Amino acid sequence: MRLSRLSVLFLPLLAAGAVPPVQGQEPLPEPPAEQDTVLALGADRLERMTVPVSIEGRGPYRFIVDTGSERTVIARELARELRLPAGATARVHSMTEVSKIATVVIPALEIGGREVRSIHAPALERRHLRAEGTLGVDSVQS
Repeated sequence: MRLSRLSVLFLPLLAAGAVPPVQGQEPLPEPPAEQDTVLALGADRLERMTVPVSIEGRGPYRFIVDTGSERTVIARELARELRLPAGATARVHSMTEVSKIATVVIPALEIGGREVRSIHAPALERRHLRAEGTLGVDSVQS
């Protein structure tokens, strides 16, 4: 199964302790060391790897793991629902252009029992993300 191979690759990168396995997924092995934590990875309907995250104690929300992205991104609709404060304008580089986009400040994002603070996340429309958000390297490395 494709997800099983991916979860083995991301075990050292991701963190989580008491996250139950996603339905139909085998439980993950015990963490190799006390500092390391393991996340139960899932997949959305498009078979993208997802993890449950909490924002300011609310959620969980399914975010796509995107280690090719430098920044965490949130759906604009979710940011509005959570009343996240506006952040600075960011530049987004795509294959064809550079655009300016509004960001929001995520005060605290929890992934598997570990917290990342003060994330300035671009807010994009949910229909473009097709998810509640994506976790970029800025969150995963923390």
